[in-house]
Amino acid sequence: MSEIEQKLKAIGETLPPPKEHVANYLGCKKSGNLLFVSARVSEIRGEVGSDLVVSEGQLAAKGALLDFFGDRKKRNRRSRPN
Repeated sequence: MSEIEQKLKAIGETLPPPKEHVANYLGCKKSGNLLFVSARVSEIRGEVGSDLVVSEGQLAAKGALLDFFGDRKKRNRRSRPN
């Protein structure tokens, strides 16, 4: 279990299974010690302040981040040599 998964477990969260990509795109790109991320969306739709209250926006951001970590876990496993 990774350090991230241990911290998530401590707060009662788990990584969701990764979703399959629906198009051919580069989800992230590493440059030096930076990771540039794209194509991350939440299933909660709307704009905070007009369509959503702050707590709904926070849930949307949390879900997108958990999806990202779940996807990174899957991709890292695939890229490691045996």
